[in-house]
Amino acid sequence: MSAKILIVDDQESIRNMLSELLGMAGYTYEMAQNGVEAVELAGRTRPDLIIMDLMMPVKNGLEAAAEIRALPELEQTPILFLTARGQAQDEEKIRTAGGNALMTKPFSPRQVLEKIKALLGER
Repeated sequence: MSAKILIVDDQESIRNMLSELLGMAGYTYEMAQNGVEAVELAGRTRPDLIIMDLMMPVKNGLEAAAEIRALPELEQTPILFLTARGQAQDEEKIRTAGGNALMTKPFSPRQVLEKIKALLGER
């Protein structure tokens, strides 16, 4: 069974690129445009991994991650944050919010897949 991944990004181009990449790699996926949608969708679909943008309108990635972590069925779900900033203080913020990893944009598709496999415990 392939892992189900939730893609959360306010940029349609990023969502489309990630969904194409994940589909080609054999993963199933759902997509959300902001943190509010992410919390609702994560609670309903219980993904195996979440890829989430750090900076989004309505509710940012840190706020959404904290709410997702508060759901008992999702407290162990890996969260991979994407950011255009990638500053040192972001690392601490994502850890506090329950994030497992941080990648800066732009990123290579190969690096994203490697990170996903590592977070899911795949070879």
